[in-house]
Amino acid sequence: MEAANKPYQKNLYHYLLLSSFLAAIFYILGNVLILLPGESFSDKLQYLYSTDVFTYYEGKYLELLIPTFFALCCALFGFIAGLLAYLYKNDNRVYRINEEHGTAHFATNSEMAKYADEIPENNTILSRNARMGLFNDRISRAFQRNKNMIILGDPGSGKTFNVLKPNILQANASFMITDPKGLLIRECGAFLEKMGYKIKVFDLNTLLNSDHFNVFKYIKTELDIDKVLEWITEGTKKSDNQGEDFWIKAEGLLIRSFLAYLWIDGQDNDYLPHIGMIADMLRFVKRREKNKPSPVEEWFEEQNERHPDNYAYRQWTLFNDLYEAETRASVLGIAAARYSVFDHSQVVDLVRNDTMDIENWNEEKTAIFITIPETTDAYNFLAAIFISTTMEVLRDKVDRVLTGEIAYRELLHFRFYIDEFANIGRIPSLEKALATFRSRNMSIALFIQALDQLKTMYKYGWETIITLCSTLI
Repeated sequence: MEAANKPYQKNLYHYLLLSSFLAAIFYILGNVLILLPGESFSDKLQYLYSTDVFTYYEGKYLELLIPTFFALCCALFGFIAGLLAYLYKNDNRVYRINEEHGTAHFATNSEMAKYADEIPENNTILSRNARMGLFNDRISRAFQRNKNMIILGDPGSGKTFNVLKPNILQANASFMITDPKGLLIRECGAFLEKMGYKIKVFDLNTLLNSDHFNVFKYIKTELDIDKVLEWITEGTKKSDNQGEDFWIKAEGLLIRSFLAYLWIDGQDNDYLPHIGMIADMLRFVKRREKNKPSPVEEWFEEQNERHPDNYAYRQWTLFNDLYEAETRASVLGIAAARYSVFDHSQVVDLVRNDTMDIENWNEEKTAIFITIPETTDAYNFLAAIFISTTMEVLRDKVDRVLTGEIAYRELLHFRFYIDEFANIGRIPSLEKALATFRSRNMSIALFIQALDQLKTMYKYGWETIITLCSTLI
């Protein structure tokens, strides 16, 4: 290998032979000089130049082999001279012969095997011959990768059948799956139940036979209110176009005050609010009489009496101070349009209470199927909120275990299989999730039909998203 990398380097073996030969010659010459008659070195040299040396040493050749200090020094000098000849102008550059056009190649089966776990059930199936171990602590450090994946393929290319379904049947983690056609739950649900999985369904297609999800159950502090607002806002955005940023922030101020009001009121009166109540509150914002406060104004004032200068009241008064007349009316119109979906009783029933029990999903094997309609995205923002809530709740759970805030327990790997990613709606802080989930034993697999879908949804972050996924299929 060394010779192949340095084809023009001198041959060390040859120069060792040269050094040995020079050492022998210098050894004999050293004895020739030191055994000449004379007291001093100059006398010996004078004798050497004035006398036939061969005649002097005739019959004494064996004496030239007797070790003397001077002869040994001469031999050492000769040996070093040979080594210096090896070092002089030697070619120490490294050459990559036949690699002038690069060395990229498809991985062989033996190379791919280094990324796999010895236990087949612990692997993510990438192709017929390619596997990647799900648990990094069972894989050599050099071959550990994050488990984020992008699966890219046009409609009908078999993304679901060839990648998603085989990995569901591995049954090696808890996972959340978007199931646009609603077929995966029917094809894999019974098998997963036999494997000990709990099955959860969030059906946004028929809104029937579904578990219920109420984001208010997962609001623990005022800070969580801001997160929920971000999830709602991002989940209903179509792109990174900043042209409507003013209206988004204005609406955010209003809805944040409503969320905070409902959260505080729920604690005061021992009930669980839901985001459908925001649509109800919007109906009672406008004053019917100019000099008479609206019902919403009265509600905020009453709550402020119980909790002086609370977060909801501060946000509400800030909104009223900043936006008046036509601007205020426009903001209310935008908010009403966004939350009008909750005029449907079936949608309200879906978010009225919570049966998900998200906190236990990385302790007990759980499979969550989100059924979304393929031809309309009217309710898909609920899926984005649901996914975002799951990411945050499970991330927080892992962090509290790692920091010792709660008793240590063995946590399962949790995977998000987001099929038809472009139809879900924007997932807030997706880039941060992809970057940080590895250390929390979580991962995301994004299924898309074209890169343009990713570019449209994440105009300024699509390249980062691709970079943060170690596997591209």
